[in-house]
Amino acid sequence: MKLGRVVLVALLFSIQASADNDDAAAAGDVPVKVVRASVRTAVLQQQMMSENVTVYGQVTPSSRQVTVLSEPRAGQIAAMKVLVGQRVHKGQVLLTFANAPETDQAWRQAFIAANSAQSERSRMAQLLAQHLATAGQLAVADKTFADAKAQLEAQQQLGAGRHLSPLKAPCDGWVSAVNVAAGTRVTAGTQLLELSPDAATHITFAAEVVDSQRIQVGMPVKIISLVGADRSVSGRVERIAAAVTASTQQVGIGVTMPVGVFMSGERVKGILTLQRQLSWVVPRLAVLTDDAGAYLYQVKNGHAVRIAVRTGIENAENIAVDGPFLPGAPVVIVGNYELTPGMAVRMAPVSSGAL
Repeated sequence: MKLGRVVLVALLFSIQASADNDDAAAAGDVPVKVVRASVRTAVLQQQMMSENVTVYGQVTPSSRQVTVLSEPRAGQIAAMKVLVGQRVHKGQVLLTFANAPETDQAWRQAFIAANSAQSERSRMAQLLAQHLATAGQLAVADKTFADAKAQLEAQQQLGAGRHLSPLKAPCDGWVSAVNVAAGTRVTAGTQLLELSPDAATHITFAAEVVDSQRIQVGMPVKIISLVGADRSVSGRVERIAAAVTASTQQVGIGVTMPVGVFMSGERVKGILTLQRQLSWVVPRLAVLTDDAGAYLYQVKNGHAVRIAVRTGIENAENIAVDGPFLPGAPVVIVGNYELTPGMAVRMAPVSSGAL
């Protein structure tokens, strides 16, 4: 019985002590431990943001730069002197061409006809001097000789008269295509070789379909070598293909550039700026998302304030945002995942170079 009274008294004292402690805490006599999140912040800034697209391609000669070499007469390739990709100099022999038998025969016939007409014209002139022919007959002989001579000269301009003839490079460059081989028989005008200049001024890039729809002719392009990044040059979009390349499912973008920077065949990348605009910018780490959308935290009076934002242009480090920002309040860039609205925070020094 006595033991029960002792336990009851002790319990009453414990309840009273707890109540006294609560009253003291409420009165500020006992310090209350406040949870503060440690965060790092940055200054909200405005700056120009660029939306870029990167494309890859190869330096190629423009179709306007390629020289297509052919022979104006039928014949056969007697010897091939060059290979695809080989550099050549102006006047260098690229191949040896042999006339077709019918080409040689046509020249011989023209030669004989011209000699015969010349002889007839001389004979007619002698007869006229002897009063044995008329001036009309001499005029006919003159006309016949002139026609035969013109036909012979035409054959000679076509290269007839020599069974074998060299085809020489008309300029310095490199052999971009070889369409025949030794022994190939060809008709007049067949494309034999293609010669491209060393100083190529054209690049064909491959762009994704969605990107190509925003690229426009005349847009500037920064062109950078994939071999040495220190070599770059500015160019401009010259053409945009109207169809998708079947093998890559990409769209060809033709770009012109100054000469002397890249070699034909060199692989390069291009950076096109689709748009530029002045925006509020924060590091990408500052923006979070949940079911309600994108948001970030600013710090005001030592507490976290959630700000709903709309995102815009972004790059590898920063992102453009828009929303009801608190003027002058720093933006949380590290530690924001732990925050809830109104939560007390302890800030590291504000970074002004984080953007």
